Amino acid sequence: MWFGFNFNDSFTLFQQREYQKQLLKKIKKPTNAKLIYGIISDKSGAGISGVSIIIKGTQRTATSDYDGYYEIEATSNEELIFSSVGYQNQSIQVKSERNVNINLLDNANSLNEVLIMGYGTIRKKVSLGSSVAVVEEDNNVYNSAGIEESLQDSMSRTNYKNIIIRGAGNTNGSKPLYVVDGEISSEEVINNLAAEDILSVNILKNDKATALYGTKAANGVIIITTKKALEALTQVKARKNLSETAFFLPNLKTDSNGKVSFNFTSPEALTAWKLRLLAHNKDAVSGYLEKSVITQKELMILPNFPRFFREKDTIFISAKISNVTDKVKTGIAILQFFDATTMQPIDAKMMNAKNVHNFNVGAFGNTTATWTVSIPEGLQGVQYKILAKAGNFSDGEENILPVLTNNMLVTESMPIWVRENSKKEYTFENLKNNNSTTLRNHQFTLEYTSNPSWIAIQALPYLMEYEHECAEQTFARFYANSLASEIIASNTKIATVFENWRKNGKLNVKLEENDELKSIILAETPWLNDARSEDEKKKNLALLFDLEKMKTSQEATFEKLKQKQHSSGGFSWFEGGYENEYITRHILAGLGHLSKLNKSGDNEDKIEAIAKSGIPFLDTKFLESYKIRTKNLKTNDKLIWINPNSDLHYLYTRSFYLDDYKLSDTLKKATKLYIEAIKKDWLSYSLYEKGLASLTLNRFGEKESAKKIIESLKETSSNNEDWGMYWIANKAGWYWYQAPIETQALLIEAFAEVTHDTKSVDAMKVWLLKNKQTKNWPTTKATTEAIYALLMQGSDWLSVKDNTVIKLGDEKITTKKLSENEKEAETGYIKLNWKSDEVKKEMATIKIENKSKVPGFGGVYWQYFEDLDKIKNNSEAILSVSKELYLKKSSVKGDELEKITSKNPLKIGNLVTVRLIITSKEDTEYVHLKDMRASCFEPVNVLSEYQYKDRLGYYMSTKDAATHFFFDQINKGTYVLEYDIRVNNSGEFSNGITTIESMYAPEFASHTKGIRVKVD
Repeated sequence: MWFGFNFNDSFTLFQQREYQKQLLKKIKKPTNAKLIYGIISDKSGAGISGVSIIIKGTQRTATSDYDGYYEIEATSNEELIFSSVGYQNQSIQVKSERNVNINLLDNANSLNEVLIMGYGTIRKKVSLGSSVAVVEEDNNVYNSAGIEESLQDSMSRTNYKNIIIRGAGNTNGSKPLYVVDGEISSEEVINNLAAEDILSVNILKNDKATALYGTKAANGVIIITTKKALEALTQVKARKNLSETAFFLPNLKTDSNGKVSFNFTSPEALTAWKLRLLAHNKDAVSGYLEKSVITQKELMILPNFPRFFREKDTIFISAKISNVTDKVKTGIAILQFFDATTMQPIDAKMMNAKNVHNFNVGAFGNTTATWTVSIPEGLQGVQYKILAKAGNFSDGEENILPVLTNNMLVTESMPIWVRENSKKEYTFENLKNNNSTTLRNHQFTLEYTSNPSWIAIQALPYLMEYEHECAEQTFARFYANSLASEIIASNTKIATVFENWRKNGKLNVKLEENDELKSIILAETPWLNDARSEDEKKKNLALLFDLEKMKTSQEATFEKLKQKQHSSGGFSWFEGGYENEYITRHILAGLGHLSKLNKSGDNEDKIEAIAKSGIPFLDTKFLESYKIRTKNLKTNDKLIWINPNSDLHYLYTRSFYLDDYKLSDTLKKATKLYIEAIKKDWLSYSLYEKGLASLTLNRFGEKESAKKIIESLKETSSNNEDWGMYWIANKAGWYWYQAPIETQALLIEAFAEVTHDTKSVDAMKVWLLKNKQTKNWPTTKATTEAIYALLMQGSDWLSVKDNTVIKLGDEKITTKKLSENEKEAETGYIKLNWKSDEVKKEMATIKIENKSKVPGFGGVYWQYFEDLDKIKNNSEAILSVSKELYLKKSSVKGDELEKITSKNPLKIGNLVTVRLIITSKEDTEYVHLKDMRASCFEPVNVLSEYQYKDRLGYYMSTKDAATHFFFDQINKGTYVLEYDIRVNNSGEFSNGITTIESMYAPEFASHTKGIRVKVD
């Protein structure tokens, strides 16, 4: 029932009696014992509570309750001894009667001396007038400053050889067993201990003592921990290399008998490893062997940490301590926390003041130690060190966990566009009128440049580091690497700046040494990169644009992309799905862009590797559609082309490969029919379709018709000093061909290629730049198209010189702030940051005076946090999601789901079902759902895979802090998805929110409310 007993606790006598019954059950008794019961009363007949009943010569005892009633099992001829303070002892011989009532007589003399008795405590037999030395059982070890003065004083006055353990089953005053710092010691050692050197005293009695130390502990065990043990514990070397895979180059050695041997260094994780060996000879005869290898130590501490921490969570960290020797181990364990960025101790911040525990573990046994910690705000990562030491045996583990924020980062941006020789003023109204009590500023950023290359450079890391692995985003990484190489090769000024940054760069912080940790931090808290100094960010950007690194990354990414191509030549969005014609066209069109930029042999070979099966796949699909559409078409009939977007996109993609992949006769006939239809019907097309049509006609030789479309587009455009050249009809929709950024980029490509209208292209760039967010455009697909349009189209704008004046409120800033680096100033890009404590309401107004002969552009970004728990549900959107948690229980009827409430809280080990209810009011494409997970939950299914449930096909990807779902298409309706998670830690946690959005039109999104989870 309990692991210890203390009379200072508020246990009732009933609880005490029940506890003693539990103890008695463990004591061996004769098989012929019978239940003896009765009432113990005084001379007045009133029942006496607390009377001790002991069977002489045994450890079997009982105690009377409030009414004087007692029960005890005994055999005939055994002697019962009744004793109580203030009464004379009385004994009786057990006979055939079961009901034995006793009257005790008063004994006034006995009050001159008191024996205080209790399980797990030490009491000294003294007269009432002297002090009482009390050492209570305590499973925690504290710093010596935490020991009460009265305890130290009394123990320093006590001779240890006079200390005895007294309790329910021990009244004969025998000597206990002494254990000091894990070693069995003599009385002489105990007598020489100084009270100020003692950290704690722990007491073991009865079965608990003998289970560990055998019969020599029959009289109890006094376990003493000293400061010397704590000092030795802190010197224990912790295991740091916890990799899940052992990489090595085997050095094979052969002996005289032809037997081959090799050795390797295993990672330091204590676990079972699977070793696979494959050998073959010159004749291709092979052999295979699979073995399990276990890494372990005599004493092991195995902590149960979550994958991450989240701010404001309270969590119980438990550790299993295993002893694989045949000797009892008594020792202490410590859990320490450090800030991963500064390596400063943060135990106080994490409420881990009592961070040292003692433990006792039997031969070949296990025990646990538990710490309670609270996660503070403001940490990027936590390094923990957990150590255990018992005598000459020790173990420890050291690792880093990311700390995710309990806030939602909100970014408000304002694009900047200042014509040559002009002034502009911008105002953040929300910042100017901010009166929120929960809002916490993150930072204020100003970017300004006249060199479009810099905007592309700033967006490329977003493509390179994007976390998901679908075909489109893998292509985006390859695309970004290729563009980065081209930028460096063609712009010597920028290359010089990067080289200068690289030479002056600082070393990586410890958080960046672990790739997996870096991945989860980038995915869940991408703004942490912004918290670094500008020097660090410049250095990281320079490293990203290192030509050798880019070449290696480009090769690896291309291999991944090639593996995602099906044998048919098509690509699915995520692995496991069907070939997706649009994704295939997008990738091949993007490769067409790269072919125009870089004509190197290596680049052409890569494009050829994908195009040789990709183009035939698209040709086949196009011809299948053509045959269906023209099956009953007569010679003079008009082609019925209700939705031309897909076929136009095919013709646009195909136009990049007309020289290398000639059209077949059937394709020539089909394309001719479609080209004629385009020339007649283009006026009814959407903006995106007109852009595709003009480029297609131009590349298929119909240049005059292509120019007509461009002239029409120019006539219907809007021109504005602030927004440049754009189209009012360019609005977002649910489908891939209704994407504003991609449409503008395509039209820039069309104006540049068909009419070479540089002035219009420059004006169109303004709108594209003003729709840029903090680091990138809204999606990877939009970013790839926008970067191409910026870098390769239009005029080469000049660099900014020191002739731009910028004011934030009353603070005047000039580009002279960069004058110490002339090479950097020549590139025409500045970026200034104000941290959270520097952001003021006065900064809401920005004034810019551009005295140069070229336009300047950029953006201002205000970022702040709001608590996840305070985020409200957003269920009114066209695309919405709700979340429910259920406890999954097994019954005779099968698995049953029980909704989690305050009345049935979670416990460690529970299986929880997450139910996600998706509601779509319209047909949607390419939808991403992100379900955040509390740190106490561990996913059951950790393998990413394609699934089909409830009329939905989707790719499910499990990450450390969230589970992601990707849907090629969600039709109008309501859908229910479920998956299981396991409770791994106890405490109180934020479960975050669940968000759903159209991945290539992020403005169509919604989210659930924030909830908290409690685990007992």
